[in-house]
Amino acid sequence: MMNCPFKVGDIVRIVVLHDNLDDEPPETFAVYRNAFMRPLRVDAIDHNGTDTWIELNVNDDGSQAADWTANTFCLPPNEVELVRGDDVASNEK
Repeated sequence: MMNCPFKVGDIVRIVVLHDNLDDEPPETFAVYRNAFMRPLRVDAIDHNGTDTWIELNVNDDGSQAADWTANTFCLPPNEVELVRGDDVASNEK
């Protein structure tokens, strides 16, 4: 299992923009493109065998979704960067 540098609640941004998303419709790619470089909350971290995935929930316009009813993107940790940790975010409330 890969050691993940992030934790649930951290604010990250997508820093790798792919030309397409394999087997995904153009509408999904448009949401992904809209979310590029925007601050998003890590809603879950999944460990699947040797792989680790960061779950981000995004509205159609690329902004942070309130819950899992919008678009969920699962990205490897090397495709996002930390904007701020959840300890900082919780202190700003």
